[in-house]
Amino acid sequence: MSSRNSVVAVIVAVLICGLVGLGCRSERPAGVESDEPTTPGPSSTSAVAAVVVVGEPDAPVKIMAFYPLNEGHQFIADYVQEFAEAHSEYVYLEVIDFRTSEGMVVWQDTGLSCAGVLVNGTTTHEIKRDGEIETVNFIKRLGVNWIEEDFETVVNQLLAEAGVAVEATAGETDDAPQGDE
Repeated sequence: MSSRNSVVAVIVAVLICGLVGLGCRSERPAGVESDEPTTPGPSSTSAVAAVVVVGEPDAPVKIMAFYPLNEGHQFIADYVQEFAEAHSEYVYLEVIDFRTSEGMVVWQDTGLSCAGVLVNGTTTHEIKRDGEIETVNFIKRLGVNWIEEDFETVVNQLLAEAGVAVEATAGETDDAPQGDE
């Protein structure tokens, strides 16, 4: 093999390794993310790794958001934090920067391969919109891969299942549970 072919083979190998490492950026086929929670919920280990903690751990809805808390992702952490603060009697939130050593351990334990938001132990949920059932997945970027309306609908559905009546927030569908009036 010529030295030129050897160099090309090494470059191809490096590119393949880089693409495997960037797997987080590729689209995951529908249904690959498990509906089964890989982590039963917040733990003392995750709370230690959390950058933000809102609410009580025994709340009916537990949210764990895993993102690199940098300029490109901070808005996601800010959104889930503002949401949790507005619903702190019903929602427990941990925001974990998975770039930290503690955050990386907790993130790896979830089975996630990318950034995402676990709601009651899973990123994948079904919602009812316009009479149809849709699957939403809170992985990767807010506003690109999932939207606030879907997130709020899922939380409200889980609260309704837990017997908690809450007032609808702006942007929610007519199918979302409504509070007592």
